Amino acid sequence: MSDGSAMRLTVARYYTPIGRSIQKPYTNGKKVYMDEVWARYASGQLYYADSNKINNGKAYKTHGGRTVYGSGGIMPDIFVGLDTSSYSREINKILLNGSFNNFIFHYYLDNKKILDPYPNPQVYTKDFDPAKDMWTQFTTWAKKDTVNLSGVPAFEKERLEDRMEAQLARFKWRDSGFYQVINLRDTVVLRAIQELEK
Repeated sequence: MSDGSAMRLTVARYYTPIGRSIQKPYTNGKKVYMDEVWARYASGQLYYADSNKINNGKAYKTHGGRTVYGSGGIMPDIFVGLDTSSYSREINKILLNGSFNNFIFHYYLDNKKILDPYPNPQVYTKDFDPAKDMWTQFTTWAKKDTVNLSGVPAFEKERLEDRMEAQLARFKWRDSGFYQVINLRDTVVLRAIQELEK
């Protein structure tokens, strides 16, 4: 690119540096290939490690002497299943119809002077605590969509407040801010950090 950056685009198959293919096979046709992720949801493979069927193709040795297998993708050493808890119908309604993002955007505009002094997402996450005030405003906002949030369970409210805080960071620091905030409570990220600290 003119600014010195570059883009790498994979146009064939995915291989690791030792020659191991991690590309899932096309042997059953394109439709099966494309629908595979939905089949994994249905079979529980994304939720439970023991639901995964390992396809051991050609054996390879890593530079560290470990045996790995080609074809069929990669099964992680540490499996963290997808969160099976879901939002209630009321919260899903305001998430899907754009009302949630609309509220956060207006909250950001109304509180821009309060948010401006925060130099980065780390300081913001540590020092900015809008939860009670923001939740009160949000429940009032949701009533415009005839959504009553007064009976939302505590765990669901907490998850939504985390999402509010991250979405607010997105308006100030774009996607980088969003992920720096949301990853602080992400189960996969937290497990990875736990393993790295061993």
